[in-house]
Amino acid sequence: MTSIVLWVEDLESAKTFYSALLTASIVEDSATFVKVASASNEVLLHLIPEQYREGISSPPQIREEAVIKPVFAVASISASRVAVAELNGRVYGAETEQIYSDARYCDGFDTEGNVIQVSERA
Repeated sequence: MTSIVLWVEDLESAKTFYSALLTASIVEDSATFVKVASASNEVLLHLIPEQYREGISSPPQIREEAVIKPVFAVASISASRVAVAELNGRVYGAETEQIYSDARYCDGFDTEGNVIQVSERA
């Protein structure tokens, strides 16, 4: 299992997005922390203290210059795409998918503009 810690401005939106994207359960949930976990992934969401929040636009500004891009294992990229279609993040279209070794990959972004990637076995 892979774990990642993400600091977020909107804990509820991030929780909804990651649980839908990863078909995951909410394991812990408080006013400032949420643990979203599946058999393959664990996302630890921490609320950014109010004095450090910048404000998230809708849709969010994509943080393409960030130095990290987490990769999440999913059963189906297309199912993940559909699961987040109505949320403020996105998994890009099938035409952007790439195959490398024994897996298919597709980029996207979460509700706060963090660039992510999902992968499924090819």
